[in-house]
Amino acid sequence: MDLGILYLDILFLSLDLLETKDTNLLILDEINNLVVNTRSLYKIKHPAAKAILAEFKDDASKNLKFDSLNSLAIHLKGDRQVIRGYLKGNKPGYYRGKWRFTYKILDV
Repeated sequence: MDLGILYLDILFLSLDLLETKDTNLLILDEINNLVVNTRSLYKIKHPAAKAILAEFKDDASKNLKFDSLNSLAIHLKGDRQVIRGYLKGNKPGYYRGKWRFTYKILDV
């Protein structure tokens, strides 16, 4: 609370008194449930991670979005260094004959 930053990218916790007439105060159990539920949905993102769009060659409905190169490699059970080569354009064609990757600004 002392840092003044968002917790889990959504909650701002503070001990400061709000100067407003319309306050809806939560009891401790409600705050606890809110934090637990938010934490279960939260994905930890490394600050340097870049979102990646994995496009399937023949079927756009199979396209996938990933938070990072690591999460993509885990999902495809592939090697990060090889996938990075396709991302940077150092390797031609499609990864495993099916996938093309691009860095994207996504809401992940």
